[in-house]
Order: sequence, then structure tokens, then C-alpha cells
Amino acid sequence: MTNRLKKLILLGGDLAILHLALFLTIVMRYRQDQLNLYWQNHWPSFLVIFIIWLLIIYINNLYNLNWRIRSRQFLSATVNTVIASSLFSIIYFYLNVQ
Repeated sequence: MTNRLKKLILLGGDLAILHLALFLTIVMRYRQDQLNLYWQNHWPSFLVIFIIWLLIIYINNLYNLNWRIRSRQFLSATVNTVIASSLFSIIYFYLNVQ
């Protein structure tokens, strides 16, 4: 399997997990008979967030297959990615009041 295919699998897995997390949050928070309505209301905003998160992950080189997971460089990049993604999300939802 080529590195490009492995990176695409990682990207697809990240995207699937992000969508699953949104779905589970909606399921736990809202009534079951209106899930489709709430999904349609929340998905566009979160899609923007998901795309930005994936770009931040890519920019911080977390799709690099040569990094050792327990290295300080990897952990530092992961923490920086989480902080940057969180700050962006807070700012986005603060400015994008509906």
C-alpha cells in the first residue's frame, strides 16, 4: 500500500469520526423524531469547522507517516493542532451567530 493511499485512509477516517461525533452529539441532545431536522441545521456550520480542522491537521504535518507517535515533536504538533482548532472553532461560532 502506498503512502498516498495510507494518508487518504487517515483523512477519510478523520472525516468519518468527525461526522460520527456530530451525529452522536445530536442523538444525545435532541429528540429522536427530529434528528433529520437538527442534522440539517447543524451540519453546514460544522462542515466548515471540519474542513478547517483537517487543513490545520495537514498544515501541522500530522498526516506524516514517518513520525513516531510517542515523540515529543508529534505530541507538540498534536497539542498545537488541538489549541488552534479549538480557538478557530470558538471564534467561528462566536462570529457566526444564527
